[in-house]
Amino acid sequence: MKPRYWIWVVLLILLAVPLLAAQRRYILRAAPADVSGIALRNGLTVVRQLGRRPIFLVAAPDDRSTSEVIQSVKSDPAVVGFELDGLASIPETSGFTLNPTTSGILDALTDPSLVTYFGSSVWSGYLNQPAAGIIRIADAQATYGGGGYGPIAVIDTGADLTHPGLSSSLVAGYDFTRDQAGASELLDLDPTTASILDQSSASMVNKTLTSVNGSTVALLDGSVSAILDTSTMPRCFGHGTMVAGVVHRACGNCKMMPLKAFTGTCAGDMFDILRAIYWATDNGAKVIQMSFSTDTSSDELLAAISYANSKSVISVGSAGNSGLQTVVYPAGYKKVSGVGSIDSSFLVRSLFSNWGNNLCSFAAPGEGIVTFYPYNNYAAGWGTSFSAPWASGGAGLLLQIDPYIKQDDCATSLSQAYSLPGQGLGAGRIDLYRACQYWTLHKSK
Repeated sequence: MKPRYWIWVVLLILLAVPLLAAQRRYILRAAPADVSGIALRNGLTVVRQLGRRPIFLVAAPDDRSTSEVIQSVKSDPAVVGFELDGLASIPETSGFTLNPTTSGILDALTDPSLVTYFGSSVWSGYLNQPAAGIIRIADAQATYGGGGYGPIAVIDTGADLTHPGLSSSLVAGYDFTRDQAGASELLDLDPTTASILDQSSASMVNKTLTSVNGSTVALLDGSVSAILDTSTMPRCFGHGTMVAGVVHRACGNCKMMPLKAFTGTCAGDMFDILRAIYWATDNGAKVIQMSFSTDTSSDELLAAISYANSKSVISVGSAGNSGLQTVVYPAGYKKVSGVGSIDSSFLVRSLFSNWGNNLCSFAAPGEGIVTFYPYNNYAAGWGTSFSAPWASGGAGLLLQIDPYIKQDDCATSLSQAYSLPGQGLGAGRIDLYRACQYWTLHKSK
């Protein structure tokens, strides 16, 4: 490509900075050499390019309707693709009542002991939770667990990079919300709240159940719970740490790559999500875990997942929490394994879980899931966000058996499940031992 085209692109991006106050953002796909002309002809401001790909974040004045802008720009012969830079959300913000039942968590607290799990000291209630038993993680790890594999990219709100249960399992990630290395979600907290949470001890003795939002109950020291004002906390703070904790429980020797595309307010721009998917794929991820959704299909989101699929990256997405027979994305794409939630009986679809065999490939436990929470803490979570990472961890186990396993074969293996007929949950409740056994027998055929 001729240097002058790159100069034009850089100049357009630099000029964009002061002009964004009253503008709406869109995603443009076009040859870099054509972008300056497209922008001038259509009244667009170029904000940034996605690496060296022919994908650009642009803006248009918000005094023009979205449909008018899209129709006008799409009619430009130099434009390959154009769409709104929409928002995806973490499903636990759907507004559906999750009704957490904490009796199982209280029972687990009767044993505050810490145990060793793949080199880290973790709470026994996390290791021995019923959800892990019903999908037969211990059997799968004992029979088929090999050397560590991954990394499993977790596109979410980031993670607590120093959590003692996680830190040794993390590889370098990135914060797309701040454009900086690392993916710490601790930066989403104000200093006062952070200092209060940091006072909670690693010991599990005398913990208090503290509801921090409609889908999460944190296990905190009583003294911390007494002074913590949860109304000052971003609604989705801790979500990424919790999801990563479930992945780790399913595949304890898998590495994880935290990618922060969502703020603590639960929203993520589609352009940042695209950047995260391409970044994960280009930086060696083998699995992409996505506990977020949007009701509207995106051509660019599908293209990014197709790119990951072409590089043999396995994609897993949560089905969402609206309690509907519906399709949401990315879980609804054929190149993604969508995961619904089952309740604490492990036989019935959770009331909040979206369902339908065009959405759910299978299901996993999603109620009262014990996992990590920032600042050396633990929490229990409700929602399909905490169902999907069981399957992502299962994909990690399958990769230990066959480093070359692809999306379809991984999905087929995980579909060797306990059938839950008539519930719209695809193949049913995953069984990681069955999945590993199946692929061990079939990989060479």
